[in-house]
Amino acid sequence: MRRILLICLLLSFTLVPTAGGQDSGFTRCSEHEVRILLLSLFDLEVLDFRPIETVDDIVRRGTALLEARDSSYGLLPLCAEAITMQRSVIMIKGDKVGQAALRMAGVPDGANPYSLHYPDLLDLEKTLSPDILSDLRSEDIESEGRRLPSCSASDLADLNALATGFEAAYARASETGDEVLWIIAVNQILTWRIENMSTLPDCLEAIELGYWLSKATTDAAVQFALNHAEVAAEDNPYGATVNRARELLSSWRDQLRLAKPEHQGAIVVALGPASQLPACSIEQIEKAYDVLQNDVLDLTLRLSNPGGPDDLAQFAAEHMALRNSFLAAAPVCAETFEGIWLTRQVLGDYIAWASLLTLGYLPDRNPFNDQVVEKVLQLKGWISDTKEYLQRVEDSEGMAPEGGDLPSCRDGEVTYMIGYAMPDFDNLMNALFDKSDDFDVIKVIRDSFKLRDQLWLNLPRCKQALAVGNMMRQIIGDMMPSIALNVAGVNSADIPYIAEHHRDLDSLDDLQLELLATTDGAASATAAENHYYVTANPYVNIRACASTSCDIVATARYGEGLTVIDDSSDWYEVRLEGGETAFIAGYLMSKTPPDA
Repeated sequence: MRRILLICLLLSFTLVPTAGGQDSGFTRCSEHEVRILLLSLFDLEVLDFRPIETVDDIVRRGTALLEARDSSYGLLPLCAEAITMQRSVIMIKGDKVGQAALRMAGVPDGANPYSLHYPDLLDLEKTLSPDILSDLRSEDIESEGRRLPSCSASDLADLNALATGFEAAYARASETGDEVLWIIAVNQILTWRIENMSTLPDCLEAIELGYWLSKATTDAAVQFALNHAEVAAEDNPYGATVNRARELLSSWRDQLRLAKPEHQGAIVVALGPASQLPACSIEQIEKAYDVLQNDVLDLTLRLSNPGGPDDLAQFAAEHMALRNSFLAAAPVCAETFEGIWLTRQVLGDYIAWASLLTLGYLPDRNPFNDQVVEKVLQLKGWISDTKEYLQRVEDSEGMAPEGGDLPSCRDGEVTYMIGYAMPDFDNLMNALFDKSDDFDVIKVIRDSFKLRDQLWLNLPRCKQALAVGNMMRQIIGDMMPSIALNVAGVNSADIPYIAEHHRDLDSLDDLQLELLATTDGAASATAAENHYYVTANPYVNIRACASTSCDIVATARYGEGLTVIDDSSDWYEVRLEGGETAFIAGYLMSKTPPDA
């Protein structure tokens, strides 16, 4: 709480997000999203209190800024003020480094491109929209209202031209600076940025391009400014970041030509490399295929012709037995994830569908009919694709995947669960237990389908989020057949979902507490003297050698404890779990755990 109050006080005098979000095509940020935005700015603001007296200070400031920037801005809410603020802060913070570098090199303000283009750069931060903190904001934004507008065909063509245009501008500036003066190259890049960044449309595909162009243009200008200040290439931290941004811009263009990205759900905390499910072992795939091909499809076939309440109770018992055996122990890995997720949905929906069928609800009046038809087709598609895959593995040596461990969630992924998934789930549960006269069970059923689909699309593929998300999906899925079986005349004592429902709600409470605890950064107070804690939020890169140009070999979350074997320089040498050593910037570590 102290940290949040400090941030709000600090930002009330310095960085207050821009009003540009008010008039953009993106949805305004909710109150919760504003809090995420403010927290993301904290580490960047702290850096500005460090003095700059030499060119070496500027290089250290730039290196620290790049580390903090990637940690703070790798994950953000995709809403209007956050998108605008992200671009603005990336540019302003970088420009201050570049301006200081040129001043330290003896360039007067009358010839300094930064001072000429932005004469009030030091005050520009204070003009970034004074109304975001005082505005009343609604947490209850409908998911449809949070959808991101897709770019039109002409927009996509413009975006492709922008990405191509920057590459050409960078090549020209590099050649100009190398042959004449780097200060001219700085001016060329800043001029290109001013003329082009404002043309980005407010649509889905432009978000990622705006992110990378903000970084690429700003970092390129600072790279050239440090060149002018005679900083050696190996000591210039911006060269590697510019090259990385250029690579990602090229990859982005390739993807744009292939197909438009599909972000079908609500706002997602994104703009960072999402966690990936580990590969399944061949044995895990074969086991899942066998159970789904035989036991699951057999049960769905028998559900197509239900008898009466006794048959329905038997089907529910078989479903529960299958869930408590194979499904409970099923691995969470890439190749089987979709099939197992679909199975959990199909069986509950099918039992609800069959229950209403016994009451005379024909397909056109049965609210579960479309879900059953769609999901069964998807499940059969997974079974067919997996059969072909297993055949290819059998015919080709070396194609079988290796099993792996499920990654832990990063702070941004935890934030998505806390900020979106959990409130949406709570709203659905409240609607299910609504006792008012205007209770609309059909609407609640359809809302449950929407929430399940949203979870499938947006649920982070990492350990804590999957535990919570899978339990939410299970609780939602159990409520529907429970209601349908009860209406169809099955005795409550014979509905196995009811008892499971209460246990699952208790389990969900425990899982949510564990999820919340991952953001606390709490660590043991009995740490040894060589035990340090990560202070970068949400995570920091760990590199193969002591430079930002070195390869990233691992990441560590905010508050995570690491064993430091050498802290005598600016880069601390740490020992990783496997025993190998790597390096982390020392200013991102502390001997005491950071505040929650």
